[in-house]
Amino acid sequence: MYDLDAARRGWAVNRLGHRLRLPEERARLKADEAGYLATAGLAPRELAAIQARDWPGLSAMGASIYALAKLGGALGVPLPRVIQSFREPR
Repeated sequence: MYDLDAARRGWAVNRLGHRLRLPEERARLKADEAGYLATAGLAPRELAAIQARDWPGLSAMGASIYALAKLGGALGVPLPRVIQSFREPR
């Protein structure tokens, strides 16, 4: 269940997803993914999960579905693929 505690845990990833609603932010991410993510204020495990495209892991860390959709879209992973990853064995 996504609640206030999850939102607090996922603050950095959710903030990143919110920023990625802007076309210029998505362009910056696409131009230099590693550099952009290095400035996003992410914890090392959040950064590793993004680099691994570990959507269920990010969700467990408190990322909202909105953040996952925006992040996935900006990284070229469509939302249906993000959702499918939750059904795959880990």
